[in-house]
Amino acid sequence: EIVLLSAKSAASLHDLAVRYIDYLQEDSAATLKDIAFTSATGRSHLRHRIAIVAGTKDEVREKLTIWEAGRTGGGLVAGQVSRRKSKLAMVFTGQGSQYAGMGRQLYDSEPRYRSTVDRCAEIMDAVLDVPLLEILFGERSKELLSHTRYVQPALFALEYGLADLLRYWGIEPDFVVGHSAGEVVAACIAGMFDLESAAKYVVARGRIMGQLPREGKMLAINATQEEAIEWLRGKEGDASLAAVN
Repeated sequence: EIVLLSAKSAASLHDLAVRYIDYLQEDSAATLKDIAFTSATGRSHLRHRIAIVAGTKDEVREKLTIWEAGRTGGGLVAGQVSRRKSKLAMVFTGQGSQYAGMGRQLYDSEPRYRSTVDRCAEIMDAVLDVPLLEILFGERSKELLSHTRYVQPALFALEYGLADLLRYWGIEPDFVVGHSAGEVVAACIAGMFDLESAAKYVVARGRIMGQLPREGKMLAINATQEEAIEWLRGKEGDASLAAVN
């Protein structure tokens, strides 16, 4: 969990940290999840801030105690936020970033993320030959995620679920950008696609791309398009220019 503290001045932030240390020493019924939620949503986000990443209430208290004593340690970041409002971009990755079980901990612990992924599964399972949750978390996840037709729906559900969770927490992007399947997520978050259309599209896209021959090879080179075309002249039957990034 992430516990956030903020105050108008450095002195006030130290006072707040001490109050949290005292509170966390008490035998409170509040869970760490409750404390993290309240710290993020129940107070104004002021200029002087601390963010603590911890798995237990005792861990939060220990890290705050170390910081309050003027020492440094892992899992705690303190600083000042600029008064100038920054713009936020969300970047959505394409195929190649996947791995078996990705997003499982978040799926098990965050109801909002779970409901969003379940909604993606409800839409996609009508047109997928393997259930989405089996692709993401099943025993054959590693094998299935080696196939394009399954990778793209899985990445879409993961990335859309993450973006939706951040927006649910009040983190709205000013810009979105994506590559390959990530472009579909970006377009959906930007409102160019509704979720049902985007989810069905990415399943069809993955299926069609998955039907391409698997025995080919690709090479990334640092050259201009004109240079690559010249090198391939006379060899068009053996190789071609696949993409220009």
